[in-house]
Amino acid sequence: MRVVLLLICCITAIIAVQKMPLEIRQAWLKAAEPDFSVCVASSGVDSIVAYNAIAKNEIPNDSALKCFLNCIQQRANLMNSVGELLEDEFVRVLKGVTPAIAKKCVAQTQNETDICKKSFEMFLCMVYALGKPYPPLTH
Repeated sequence: MRVVLLLICCITAIIAVQKMPLEIRQAWLKAAEPDFSVCVASSGVDSIVAYNAIAKNEIPNDSALKCFLNCIQQRANLMNSVGELLEDEFVRVLKGVTPAIAKKCVAQTQNETDICKKSFEMFLCMVYALGKPYPPLTH
């Protein structure tokens, strides 16, 4: 029973099971760089958690991370002041995001009223759209 609970905790601790190609993750880090420190401070997220979410696609279900992503999206003009995600800006600013991906992800998040959750869901949607499954563990 303890093993099952441990596995459930490990599985739910990290949401993303996909990883975007390295060049896309690096480009996204570069896009976030100008606002990274400001958004870490304003959201209260651990800077390592924020970095790993983008750089490694290790994405915990963390409320501070959600608000960090919201801060990054707002400061990069990917979301307007009333919480609307701007499809064209995602395509323009974030490497790999196509008009089809932006449209799909914006549509999937349109009913979310919490802007931090909305930013988080948008980020996850794009990671899944651009990602590849993690390779299987080998022993």
